[in-house]
Amino acid sequence: MRKISLFYPGKMIHSGLRITLVVSMAALITLANGYATNEVLNPGFESGKVEWYLFVPPESQEKSCQYNLSNRESHSGKTCAEISSEDFARFGLSYKRRLFVNSGERYRIIAWIKADSGAAVKNSTQGFLIRFVLTQGKADAPKSPAIFIGLNGNVTIESLIDGTKLRGLAAPLPTEWTKVEAVVEIPVVKEGVDGMQMSLCGQNTRGTLWIDDVSIEKVSESTPLSPVGDNFLRP
Repeated sequence: MRKISLFYPGKMIHSGLRITLVVSMAALITLANGYATNEVLNPGFESGKVEWYLFVPPESQEKSCQYNLSNRESHSGKTCAEISSEDFARFGLSYKRRLFVNSGERYRIIAWIKADSGAAVKNSTQGFLIRFVLTQGKADAPKSPAIFIGLNGNVTIESLIDGTKLRGLAAPLPTEWTKVEAVVEIPVVKEGVDGMQMSLCGQNTRGTLWIDDVSIEKVSESTPLSPVGDNFLRP
């Protein structure tokens, strides 16, 4: 079998070496820019429950909320997260680590979700959303807003001081794997921000949700932002 080579002035480069060089150069450019690196550890739950825990606020403590792993419903790999509630509840899967960020930086957020066919959402509530709380040190940043991403990828920013009064009609929970994706910008907070904490939430949801392949990647300042407004939850 004849080897295929590429000719460049003064050099003969084997095609396999050429491909390796191109791939390596692309990887070096990515690393140099600091982008396209997933900040989330154990994003597909292949290492079990490591890095994740179930958050259940006081009003939902009696709703039998649970966090398990499933090897039957994964989007990719062998495992995904499974969160469930026996009654309508507010609960979520929270990432243990605080992500270090600065105001003005942009991030692409991705999570894949799927609901059991019997899952339900209370009327005029959100069903599912991704929430980010801004932090300063190990505490919530004073007077800071929270960032919410709805099923349709739209974004809203609400004050935690006044309470989160999310508006809009709930998008139906998908019964096939669905990609929730948005690009968000870390807002400027007068007292300063140095991190954010992520939760993937069932909002007034009953039944089972599966979550897989969670990703947070820093992107360039020229990356277009996702729509922001009060109607981010409308289908």
